[in-house]
Amino acid sequence: MLRLEKVSAQTGSFKLGPIDLDIATGECHALLGPSGAGKSTLLELIVGFRQLQSGQIILDDQNLAHVPVERRNIGYLPQHLALFPHLTVKENIMYGIRCRRKPNQGDYSRVASLTNAMGLSKLENRKPSLLSGGERQRAALARALAPAPQLLILDEPFSALNEALRRELWSLLKELQRAYEVSTLMVTHDLEEAFSLGDNIHILIDGSIHQSGPRRFVFEQPATLAVANFLGIENLFPAQVVHNNGLMAVLDCGSLGVQFTVQSDACAGFNILEGDALIAGIKPEFVTINPEPMAGPVDGCRIRVKVMEVAETMRGFMLSAKPIGREELIRIAIGYQEAALENLDDEVELFLPSKHLFLTRQ
Repeated sequence: MLRLEKVSAQTGSFKLGPIDLDIATGECHALLGPSGAGKSTLLELIVGFRQLQSGQIILDDQNLAHVPVERRNIGYLPQHLALFPHLTVKENIMYGIRCRRKPNQGDYSRVASLTNAMGLSKLENRKPSLLSGGERQRAALARALAPAPQLLILDEPFSALNEALRRELWSLLKELQRAYEVSTLMVTHDLEEAFSLGDNIHILIDGSIHQSGPRRFVFEQPATLAVANFLGIENLFPAQVVHNNGLMAVLDCGSLGVQFTVQSDACAGFNILEGDALIAGIKPEFVTINPEPMAGPVDGCRIRVKVMEVAETMRGFMLSAKPIGREELIRIAIGYQEAALENLDDEVELFLPSKHLFLTRQ
């Protein structure tokens, strides 16, 4: 459907790429990254607003290198919507069609279907200034979809809306994608939005894609320390590989005062070698607290600690704890485990399951 091959561009001292990316028909891909990473620049290259330096952008087997913006059959929803203030809702929605061709009966039927699906039927004759924020967003999305594009490009589409409206429009967008089978590439800074809407996730940092893959894999197995930091994963611990037999690897984690075993495929896209200095990480919701040591062998990292302080966070708790037999404090984020936090006067065991541990390069 959409394929980017070694796409590069440069603006001043900032260099984007080379970028490789594939989107199949009907899929929604989310492009995530910090400010200044090049997300909007990449979208502008695909839409045709910016000159491609090298590489290829191919849409349904057509190379877009010399295809003008209006002939690329791409629906584009910019962050600031860009609705024409002097046009009505219906005129705004029809604008993209009129730029490409003379409207036919099929176009009018599609627009009627879109306005009805988006709850805009009674607002067709209003100007944008008389619409609420959510209504303007719906009108802009309808305009992008009206010409039946092969690809829908969304640049921070819901960032200006409140939480309730954003969630409502997430559901609407998913319904429209199913109904029209439109392939979608969206830029968002919101991790939950990306996880909710994106079949696949691409993490763009400093002009290059650090990781691509199914959403759950990317969120639970970050490939680099930069990705882990961007995703806000707080449990990151330096570790060294002391043994690897190809199936299981033993790591020594000095900051936690333990050695533990992980599967050799716990890393995302690189081989682990003995002696490698890595970062071991785990998401807070996978860390558990056990008042008593777990019986028998377990597959994961066990740390016996004395909890010194508990601070509540938006997603759970941050523990400051002292491993038994050591003076150094460690900090570990955990998910909500109210029952486990009731009796912390005694020693407890923290358990980090191997299946949820991931490894990244430092």
